[in-house]
Amino acid sequence: MSSGKRKQPSPLVEAAQAFDEALEAHARAGELFVRAPLSTTKHLERANELLGEIAAAEARLGECGAALAAAINVAHTRQQQLAKDIVDRLPSIKERNEQLQALLATFQALGAEAGALDAAAAASKPGELVATLTSLSERAATLATDARTTGFEELAREAHSLHQRLASTARKLQSATLG
Repeated sequence: MSSGKRKQPSPLVEAAQAFDEALEAHARAGELFVRAPLSTTKHLERANELLGEIAAAEARLGECGAALAAAINVAHTRQQQLAKDIVDRLPSIKERNEQLQALLATFQALGAEAGALDAAAAASKPGELVATLTSLSERAATLATDARTTGFEELAREAHSLHQRLASTARKLQSATLG
């Protein structure tokens, strides 16, 4: 069972419930009136009372109907504004997706080049390999900055991590070839 607070009904739900209650009260009074016997003075008095109840129920039904119509109008207006806001935001989403795709393509290219270094390492001279690692590390650092600038923190962290790994590998390789 949920231990959270119960959600309060919306104005639309409250208006619909009030209309439904008014409709039930009108129907009850109307059904009693239609079925009421008219054979005694007491019966006629009760029928007249029911007419008063029916009139009051019709007035309440009119008020509740107007309130329900107003609540529907408010909900419709809110829904229309939200639909407009959604459509207005689509270009921003498209632009952000394009930015992310460009950054991811750069990241994937860096990853592929770094992965290809294993195969090229045996055929390369250590100085060339250090230069390649350093270049890739610098590109990863630039990508991390670009990703952070455009608000893609997760990609920025991954690119920074790649930059650190590549730079560390380049330093270790350079130390090994000098030592």
